[in-house]
Amino acid sequence: MHTTARRATLAVLMLGIGLIHLLDLPGKWEETRWMGVAYLGLIAATIACAELLLRRDAGWPLAAAGAVATGPLAGFILTRTTGLPGATDDIGNWGEPLGLASLFTEIATLLLIAAALAAASRKYPDGAAGGTAHSLMPAPRASADAASPASRHASGA
Repeated sequence: MHTTARRATLAVLMLGIGLIHLLDLPGKWEETRWMGVAYLGLIAATIACAELLLRRDAGWPLAAAGAVATGPLAGFILTRTTGLPGATDDIGNWGEPLGLASLFTEIATLLLIAAALAAASRKYPDGAAGGTAHSLMPAPRASADAASPASRHASGA
């Protein structure tokens, strides 16, 4: 997948995570206030990540999106297994539709980030710029016009 399409897809997934939690917010706010506040933070984070993914061709927005997607995924698993403080009503409730939609978007986000990492490691196997900590997305290619006169002469251009 082209990096622009990947970033756009990740931005849509981030907004999907935010929307799902916005739809669940009224009930959470009434049931467990601290989780409602956490939902508000998550919603804000998903919007910020979507914006960053669309504007920055670097690795840190991808890392932020991965962290944002991992939080509610872990929260879903905990609320369905052990419960959380003040929130034990969903233990065993694995089939709740918004929860399943949330799982889908969070896992899809993490899989797409893993694909970006794999593509970067194939493109930059020696750890060159663009494939490691500096950028999890492949770096844009320089145009031929940007090459120095010395490099053009060496290449026969």
